[in-house]
Amino acid sequence: MGNTYANKYYQIGEVSKICNIPIRTLHHYNDIGLLKPKKIDSSNNYRYYSHEQLLHIRIIKDFKAEGFSLKAVGELLKRDDIDFNKKMLDLKCIEIDKTISELEMLRKKLKVYVEGMEYKENETIIDNNIHIKEIMPLDVAYLRYKGSWIHEEFITVFSELYKLIEKNNLKVIGTRLVMFNENYLEIDYSDSHIEICIPINKTTEIPGLVRKLDGFEAVVATHYGKYSNIQGTYKLVRGFIKNTEYKLQGNVIHNHIIDAGTTINREKYITEVIFPVIKI
Repeated sequence: MGNTYANKYYQIGEVSKICNIPIRTLHHYNDIGLLKPKKIDSSNNYRYYSHEQLLHIRIIKDFKAEGFSLKAVGELLKRDDIDFNKKMLDLKCIEIDKTISELEMLRKKLKVYVEGMEYKENETIIDNNIHIKEIMPLDVAYLRYKGSWIHEEFITVFSELYKLIEKNNLKVIGTRLVMFNENYLEIDYSDSHIEICIPINKTTEIPGLVRKLDGFEAVVATHYGKYSNIQGTYKLVRGFIKNTEYKLQGNVIHNHIIDAGTTINREKYITEVIFPVIKI
Protein backbone atom coordinates (compact mmCIF):
# COMPACT_ATOMS: atom_id res chain seq x y z
CA MET A 1 0.00 0.00 0.00
CA GLY A 2 1.38 3.40 -1.00
CA ASN A 3 1.78 6.32 1.34
CA THR A 4 -1.61 8.09 1.26
CA TYR A 5 -0.05 11.28 2.64
CA ALA A 6 2.80 11.55 0.14
CA ASN A 7 0.82 13.74 -2.26
CA LYS A 8 -1.46 15.41 0.28
CA TYR A 9 -1.37 19.20 0.46
CA TYR A 10 -2.87 21.67 2.90
CA GLN A 11 -3.98 25.24 2.39
CA ILE A 12 -2.41 27.82 4.66
CA GLY A 13 -5.58 28.13 6.75
CA GLU A 14 -5.61 24.38 7.39
CA VAL A 15 -1.93 24.42 8.37
CA SER A 16 -2.64 27.26 10.77
CA LYS A 17 -5.33 25.22 12.54
CA ILE A 18 -3.51 21.88 12.50
CA CYS A 19 -0.22 23.31 13.80
CA ASN A 20 -1.68 26.06 15.98
CA ILE A 21 0.36 28.73 14.26
CA PRO A 22 -0.85 32.16 13.06
CA ILE A 23 -1.19 32.66 9.31
CA ARG A 24 0.87 35.85 9.57
CA THR A 25 3.72 33.78 11.07
CA LEU A 26 3.62 31.40 8.11
CA HIS A 27 3.76 34.41 5.79
CA HIS A 28 6.79 35.69 7.72
CA TYR A 29 8.54 32.31 7.49
CA ASN A 30 7.95 32.40 3.73
CA ASP A 31 9.31 35.95 3.45
CA ILE A 32 12.57 35.09 5.25
CA GLY A 33 13.00 31.78 3.44
CA LEU A 34 12.61 29.61 6.52
CA LEU A 35 9.55 27.67 5.31
CA LYS A 36 8.18 28.24 1.83
CA PRO A 37 4.93 26.64 0.61
CA LYS A 38 5.54 23.43 -1.32
CA LYS A 39 3.52 24.79 -4.22
CA ILE A 40 1.51 27.86 -5.18
CA ASP A 41 -1.53 27.64 -7.47
CA SER A 42 -0.81 30.09 -10.30
CA SER A 43 -4.51 30.55 -11.06
CA ASN A 44 -5.50 31.86 -7.61
CA ASN A 45 -2.17 32.29 -5.80
CA TYR A 46 -3.27 29.84 -3.06
CA ARG A 47 -0.38 28.46 -1.03
CA TYR A 48 -0.13 24.76 -0.26
CA TYR A 49 2.05 22.94 2.24
CA SER A 50 3.03 19.28 2.11
CA HIS A 51 2.37 16.76 4.86
CA GLU A 52 6.10 16.63 5.62
CA GLN A 53 6.12 20.39 6.18
CA LEU A 54 3.74 19.94 9.11
CA LEU A 55 6.62 18.16 10.82
CA HIS A 56 8.98 20.99 9.86
CA ILE A 57 6.66 23.46 11.57
CA ARG A 58 6.71 21.32 14.71
CA ILE A 59 10.52 21.26 14.61
CA ILE A 60 10.68 25.04 14.13
CA LYS A 61 8.36 25.58 17.11
CA ASP A 62 10.44 23.25 19.27
CA PHE A 63 13.70 25.02 18.39
CA LYS A 64 12.10 28.41 19.05
CA ALA A 65 10.86 27.20 22.43
CA GLU A 66 14.44 26.13 23.20
CA GLY A 67 15.63 29.69 22.61
CA PHE A 68 17.10 29.46 19.12
CA SER A 69 16.80 32.45 16.78
CA LEU A 70 14.98 31.95 13.48
CA LYS A 71 18.33 32.32 11.69
CA ALA A 72 19.80 29.49 13.79
CA VAL A 73 16.68 27.38 13.21
CA GLY A 74 17.17 27.80 9.47
CA GLU A 75 20.75 26.55 9.75
CA LEU A 76 19.65 23.55 11.79
CA LEU A 77 16.95 22.62 9.26
CA LYS A 78 19.29 22.91 6.26
CA ARG A 79 22.13 20.81 7.70
CA ASP A 80 21.83 17.05 7.39
CA ASP A 81 24.67 16.78 9.89
CA ILE A 82 24.11 15.34 13.36
CA ASP A 83 27.50 16.62 14.58
CA PHE A 84 26.62 20.18 13.58
CA ASN A 85 23.26 19.95 15.33
CA LYS A 86 24.90 18.51 18.43
CA LYS A 87 27.39 21.40 18.48
CA MET A 88 24.55 23.93 18.20
CA LEU A 89 22.67 22.26 21.05
CA ASP A 90 25.81 22.17 23.20
CA LEU A 91 26.34 25.90 22.61
CA LYS A 92 22.74 26.59 23.57
CA CYS A 93 23.22 24.61 26.80
CA ILE A 94 26.27 26.76 27.62
CA GLU A 95 24.24 29.90 26.92
CA ILE A 96 21.42 28.66 29.17
CA ASP A 97 23.89 27.85 31.97
CA LYS A 98 25.24 31.40 31.73
CA THR A 99 21.73 32.84 31.88
CA ILE A 100 20.89 30.68 34.91
CA SER A 101 24.06 31.86 36.63
CA GLU A 102 23.24 35.51 35.92
CA LEU A 103 19.66 35.08 37.14
CA GLU A 104 20.88 33.37 40.30
CA MET A 105 23.19 36.30 41.00
CA LEU A 106 20.29 38.68 40.41
CA ARG A 107 18.09 36.63 42.74
CA LYS A 108 20.73 36.78 45.50
CA LYS A 109 21.04 40.52 45.03
CA LEU A 110 17.27 41.02 45.26
CA LYS A 111 17.07 38.76 48.33
CA VAL A 112 19.53 41.07 50.09
CA TYR A 113 17.18 43.99 49.51
CA VAL A 114 14.12 41.96 50.53
CA GLU A 115 15.76 40.81 53.76
CA GLY A 116 16.73 44.39 54.50
CA MET A 117 13.13 45.49 54.15
CA GLU A 118 11.82 42.77 56.47
CA TYR A 119 12.25 44.61 59.73
CA LYS A 120 9.67 45.60 62.31
CA GLU A 121 9.14 49.27 63.06
CA ASN A 122 9.66 48.76 66.82
CA GLU A 123 13.09 47.28 66.15
CA THR A 124 14.25 50.63 64.81
CA ILE A 125 13.79 52.07 68.28
CA ILE A 126 14.91 49.38 70.69
CA ASP A 127 17.41 47.26 68.79
CA ASN A 128 20.34 48.13 66.54
CA ASN A 129 21.30 44.43 66.41
CA ILE A 130 24.90 45.01 67.51
CA HIS A 131 27.02 41.87 67.32
CA ILE A 132 30.39 40.41 66.35
CA LYS A 133 30.47 39.09 62.79
CA GLU A 134 32.99 37.47 60.45
CA ILE A 135 33.16 39.52 57.24
CA MET A 136 33.99 37.28 54.28
CA PRO A 137 36.42 38.24 51.48
CA LEU A 138 34.70 40.10 48.68
CA ASP A 139 35.52 41.07 45.09
CA VAL A 140 34.49 44.66 44.47
CA ALA A 141 34.58 47.39 41.88
CA TYR A 142 35.74 50.56 43.60
CA LEU A 143 36.21 54.27 43.16
CA ARG A 144 38.12 56.53 45.53
CA TYR A 145 37.57 60.24 45.93
CA LYS A 146 38.02 63.07 48.40
CA GLY A 147 34.91 65.08 48.94
CA SER A 148 31.50 65.20 50.50
CA TRP A 149 29.30 62.33 51.64
CA ILE A 150 26.18 64.42 51.11
CA HIS A 151 23.31 62.87 49.18
CA GLU A 152 23.79 64.68 45.84
CA GLU A 153 27.54 64.15 45.43
CA PHE A 154 27.21 60.59 46.65
CA ILE A 155 24.77 59.74 43.84
CA THR A 156 27.06 61.34 41.24
CA VAL A 157 30.06 59.23 42.28
CA PHE A 158 27.99 56.03 42.46
CA SER A 159 26.67 56.70 38.96
CA GLU A 160 30.24 57.04 37.66
CA LEU A 161 31.21 53.71 39.24
CA TYR A 162 28.17 51.94 37.76
CA LYS A 163 29.12 53.32 34.34
CA LEU A 164 32.58 51.74 34.67
CA ILE A 165 31.00 48.46 35.80
CA GLU A 166 28.76 48.37 32.73
CA LYS A 167 31.62 49.28 30.36
CA ASN A 168 33.65 46.34 31.67
CA ASN A 169 30.71 43.88 31.50
CA LEU A 170 30.77 43.22 35.24
CA LYS A 171 27.77 41.96 37.20
CA VAL A 172 26.68 43.54 40.47
CA ILE A 173 25.95 40.90 43.14
CA GLY A 174 25.52 42.86 46.35
CA THR A 175 24.72 46.11 48.10
CA ARG A 176 26.79 49.28 47.98
CA LEU A 177 29.63 49.80 50.46
CA VAL A 178 31.22 53.05 51.60
CA MET A 179 34.63 53.01 53.31
CA PHE A 180 35.92 56.05 55.17
CA ASN A 181 39.71 56.03 55.06
CA GLU A 182 40.23 57.96 58.28
CA ASN A 183 39.52 57.60 61.99
CA TYR A 184 35.77 57.35 62.55
CA LEU A 185 36.01 59.85 65.45
CA GLU A 186 37.52 62.43 63.10
CA ILE A 187 35.39 61.94 59.98
CA ASP A 188 34.37 65.20 58.33
CA TYR A 189 31.45 64.11 56.15
CA SER A 190 31.73 67.31 54.13
CA ASP A 191 35.34 66.54 53.12
CA SER A 192 36.37 62.91 53.59
CA HIS A 193 38.64 60.35 51.94
CA ILE A 194 36.03 57.90 50.68
CA GLU A 195 36.14 54.61 48.81
CA ILE A 196 32.91 53.41 47.25
CA CYS A 197 32.74 49.65 46.62
CA ILE A 198 30.20 47.51 44.80
CA PRO A 199 30.40 43.69 45.03
CA ILE A 200 30.81 42.14 41.59
CA ASN A 201 31.22 38.68 40.05
CA LYS A 202 34.79 39.10 38.74
CA THR A 203 37.64 37.52 40.70
CA THR A 204 40.54 38.89 38.62
CA GLU A 205 41.84 42.26 39.74
CA ILE A 206 41.69 45.23 37.37
CA PRO A 207 44.04 47.98 38.59
CA GLY A 208 42.07 51.05 39.56
CA LEU A 209 38.70 49.30 39.22
CA VAL A 210 38.47 45.78 40.70
CA ARG A 211 40.16 44.49 43.85
CA LYS A 212 39.59 41.96 46.60
CA LEU A 213 38.57 43.06 50.08
CA ASP A 214 40.16 40.72 52.60
CA GLY A 215 37.98 39.11 55.23
CA PHE A 216 38.09 40.32 58.82
CA GLU A 217 36.29 40.18 62.14
CA ALA A 218 34.02 43.11 62.90
CA VAL A 219 31.42 44.50 65.24
CA VAL A 220 28.38 45.47 63.21
CA ALA A 221 25.29 47.49 64.00
CA THR A 222 22.15 48.33 62.06
CA HIS A 223 21.45 52.03 61.64
CA TYR A 224 17.90 52.98 60.68
CA GLY A 225 17.03 56.28 59.04
CA LYS A 226 18.98 59.31 57.85
CA TYR A 227 22.75 59.38 57.72
CA SER A 228 22.84 62.69 59.59
CA ASN A 229 22.35 60.98 62.97
CA ILE A 230 24.57 57.94 62.32
CA GLN A 231 27.00 59.08 65.02
CA GLY A 232 24.37 57.93 67.52
CA THR A 233 24.84 54.37 66.25
CA TYR A 234 28.62 54.79 66.47
CA LYS A 235 28.17 55.69 70.14
CA LEU A 236 26.15 52.52 70.76
CA VAL A 237 28.92 50.46 69.14
CA ARG A 238 31.55 52.05 71.39
CA GLY A 239 29.43 51.18 74.42
CA PHE A 240 29.00 47.61 73.21
CA ILE A 241 32.71 47.04 72.51
CA LYS A 242 33.67 48.06 76.06
CA ASN A 243 32.02 44.90 77.37
CA THR A 244 33.85 42.53 75.01
CA GLU A 245 37.37 41.18 74.55
CA TYR A 246 37.77 43.21 71.37
CA LYS A 247 38.94 46.66 70.40
CA LEU A 248 38.23 48.71 67.29
CA GLN A 249 40.93 48.46 64.63
CA GLY A 250 40.62 50.10 61.23
CA ASN A 251 38.23 52.34 59.37
CA VAL A 252 34.45 52.21 59.46
CA ILE A 253 32.49 50.76 56.53
CA HIS A 254 28.85 51.46 55.71
CA ASN A 255 26.86 48.74 53.95
CA HIS A 256 23.89 50.43 52.28
CA ILE A 257 21.20 47.77 52.58
CA ILE A 258 18.40 50.23 51.85
CA ASP A 259 19.35 53.63 50.43
CA ALA A 260 18.37 56.12 47.74
CA GLY A 261 18.46 53.35 45.15
CA THR A 262 15.57 51.62 46.91
CA THR A 263 13.43 54.37 48.47
CA ILE A 264 13.10 58.16 48.36
CA ASN A 265 12.15 58.19 52.06
CA ARG A 266 15.41 58.75 53.94
CA GLU A 267 13.76 57.76 57.22
CA LYS A 268 13.52 54.24 55.77
CA TYR A 269 17.22 53.89 55.00
CA ILE A 270 18.93 50.85 56.53
CA THR A 271 22.71 50.93 56.89
CA GLU A 272 24.89 48.18 58.32
CA VAL A 273 27.73 49.95 60.13
CA ILE A 274 30.86 47.77 60.16
CA PHE A 275 33.83 48.35 62.49
CA PRO A 276 36.87 46.05 62.05
CA VAL A 277 38.04 44.67 65.42
CA ILE A 278 40.86 42.61 66.91
CA LYS A 279 40.97 40.60 70.11
CA ILE A 280 42.71 42.29 73.01
